[in-house]
Amino acid sequence: MKRPLIVLSLTCLVPALVAAQTNRTNACTHGSLMRRVEVAYTTSDELPCEVRYTKEDGSTQVLWRAGTQKGYCETQARDFVTKLQGMGWMCTDEGTAPPAAPDRPPVADEPPAQR
Repeated sequence: MKRPLIVLSLTCLVPALVAAQTNRTNACTHGSLMRRVEVAYTTSDELPCEVRYTKEDGSTQVLWRAGTQKGYCETQARDFVTKLQGMGWMCTDEGTAPPAAPDRPPVADEPPAQR
């Protein structure tokens, strides 16, 4: 009777363990202003995706979303970065990075992170 329980447990856990598709970010500056344009993925696939626009004050806006059209978010983000550059913004491709892990306080027996 233990085998079905183990199989059921693994079936529920495996999707949660799959790493999400890596996000792609461009950082743009104009004088002291800073903006980030990020293609964010919520699963291990290219879809669904969204293009997030973040200002230096931390406010984030979702500019575009796609659930069925591959390449849509990447194209929209690239075109938007080109538009910012045309308005005098200096943008650099920060490459890909896994989605940021949520902040959490250290566990009681875990030493604080070293900087």
